Amino acid sequence: MSKSQVAERSASYARQVAMEPVCGLSFDLLATAPQGVAKLRELILSLAVRGKLVSQHEDDHHAADLVQHLSVEKARFIETGKIRPSRRSERDELSEVNHQLPQGWVAVRLSDLAWPQAGFAFKSSGFNEVAEGLPLIRIRDVGVSNPTTFFAGEYRDEFVVRSGDWLISMDGDFRVAPWQGPTSLLNQRVTRLIFFDAEVPPLYICLALQQELRKLQGTKAYTTVDHLSGAQIASCVIPLPPLAEQARIVARVEELMQLCDALEAHGRLQDEQHARLVATLFNALAASASAEELAENWQRIATHFDLLLDRPEAIDALEQTLLQLAVRGLLVPQDLNDPPVPMKGTTMTKRGLAPPGEDEVPFAIPKAWQWTRLGWVTEFINGDRGKNYPNKSEYVPEGLPFINTGHIEPDGTLSSRSMNYLTRKKFESLRSGKTRVGDLVYCLRGATLGKTAIVDYTEGAIASSLVIIRLSDAVFRKYAYYYLVSPLGKSLVRRFDNGSAQPNLAATSVQRYVFPLPPLAEQHRIVARVEQLRRLCADLRERLQQARATQSRLADALVSAAAQSPTC
Repeated sequence: MSKSQVAERSASYARQVAMEPVCGLSFDLLATAPQGVAKLRELILSLAVRGKLVSQHEDDHHAADLVQHLSVEKARFIETGKIRPSRRSERDELSEVNHQLPQGWVAVRLSDLAWPQAGFAFKSSGFNEVAEGLPLIRIRDVGVSNPTTFFAGEYRDEFVVRSGDWLISMDGDFRVAPWQGPTSLLNQRVTRLIFFDAEVPPLYICLALQQELRKLQGTKAYTTVDHLSGAQIASCVIPLPPLAEQARIVARVEELMQLCDALEAHGRLQDEQHARLVATLFNALAASASAEELAENWQRIATHFDLLLDRPEAIDALEQTLLQLAVRGLLVPQDLNDPPVPMKGTTMTKRGLAPPGEDEVPFAIPKAWQWTRLGWVTEFINGDRGKNYPNKSEYVPEGLPFINTGHIEPDGTLSSRSMNYLTRKKFESLRSGKTRVGDLVYCLRGATLGKTAIVDYTEGAIASSLVIIRLSDAVFRKYAYYYLVSPLGKSLVRRFDNGSAQPNLAATSVQRYVFPLPPLAEQHRIVARVEQLRRLCADLRERLQQARATQSRLADALVSAAAQSPTC
């Protein structure tokens, strides 16, 4: 079946089931809200364990009969040594909970339905990632069923997990999920549920247990992360319906979860189609060969402006397109009276940087512009990498800034909140890497390769992962910044990246970047126009964020009203 056929089937199924609302709440109202489908899933589970998802039948056997049967089965498990007897306390009195349940239901502890078996602390010396022995189920594998750690050593059969077993992760996110992977071993901090009767649907018990464990989220018993104990699992209160009603609940939950899956698949398809449409239109806009073609391509976008820019990533794409138009000379008109930047006598032409070749020039530029090398109009200054390089123990609360990649904000400014500082004495000991106001700092290493900021500190120094780009009088610093963060600048990062596992650029490579250089006066006009349009993009983002926040609050209110409705 093709991708389009799958999408159409999902959409058709979604339309069919969505016609039958839950508690008067149409799924269509929530499916497009932020996290709307996730909220639908929560609502479904909440209604299921409160007896509001399916109707009660008078001829169903009371759940108390089932509890009595399960107590006999549990006693048999204890007698045969399959499980250990559990401790009970006065807190096991559940009359208050029973008072709130539908007719025929009864509140029980999980320990009345299943035994939570703790995993074993296998020795780490037997761990490996080369598939020796059996896979080892760790916390991260619960709900994923794709273990990557193996254990080569002796083990007891009681800790062997097979497909279909239900597991609980006991740290971080308390997930309850069936194991769907290969035969594996139950590691510590993972619990398996051993049910006393196979006739009782495990899915119902586990979805009720998941609801209870979510209430414990945030409990940090022994560590700084959420930590769950076996006693907490065993004592969780499970609202238990009659056996026949459990089967009806499970069938309805599965049906509605398939609907949620279909809605998510349909949403992903819409997102993919929207992203392709945005990319096609914006790529055509950025590739416009003239002002006339630019106007024609822009008209296509303007016709569907609200539809295209209804997602944050579309606004990001628009902003990148504007930057590309800026460095192509298509964002503002040229003034024939603007003198071109004189290049004769620049320092870098004397250092062997040849003019850009035809194969390096990515597009045509206006007549008064020049294709240059970035190194022709800048000075590159590396940080001090010698014995005086600062270490963390030398940082002080106040002093002279010591800038690293983490201090560069997305808007090209430097963060003062997390800045590191050096004493004057330490700063003076550095032989290189000292910034001035108006310098650019540029990231040469790591995942943030090409990240750029404009320095506004009077004095400062850079870490070894950065390089200072000090501009000549021929270049307006903000024009150079927008060039480096434009699609052209980013493409040059990819071209000169060394391709190793640790992304890395050499300062000499950055000097070789082809650089479209307009007259200085036009650079200022370009920057003024870019900043005007970026403010408009910021306004679009804010309005979109407000609209989504309103939509999210509406979705929350609808879900809350549906969950609390006495007629539901």
